[in-house]
Amino acid sequence: MEIPLEMELKRSYSRKPDADEAELEAQVTRLLVMKNKKGKEFYAYMHIMAESGYLAECGYKLHGNRYKNIQDGFTGHIYYTRPDGGYNNGWTYANGRITGKLAKLGNGSGDASALAKNQVRDMICITYTWVEWEQHCVVTYPSGNVSCGPWHIVSQFVLWEECYGSGN
Repeated sequence: MEIPLEMELKRSYSRKPDADEAELEAQVTRLLVMKNKKGKEFYAYMHIMAESGYLAECGYKLHGNRYKNIQDGFTGHIYYTRPDGGYNNGWTYANGRITGKLAKLGNGSGDASALAKNQVRDMICITYTWVEWEQHCVVTYPSGNVSCGPWHIVSQFVLWEECYGSGN
């Protein structure tokens, strides 16, 4: 007997290496197709990563969040990357409102350390880690049963700082 198999690879992202399976399953990534002011098309990924308290509160359903419509009460981070994986920008949300900007680490205008030195005194920055997770699944036919292995970390590195300052 021969039974066809369909292999599936799931990816998810978190800010911590001890994320639980429910958190990993709930995170959402969207492909955005937009046009700049000159009418040229460009693409970005929108990653929606909710805090665990908000996930429990909303029943682990983040799909209602859209580029121009964030759910009331959303608490977590939304950040944007280029298709090549490069970081664009990101925001911290609390109760559906932006409360902070995620600044890319490294040299350049997005450097949170440079912002702290040049623009804002009394700035507090929290460094966040990007953790990429992967889970391998197999779909068997004709039943359509899905069997997945455990989630495991593929890569992990520091990506951004979340900075708050009084502006003084």
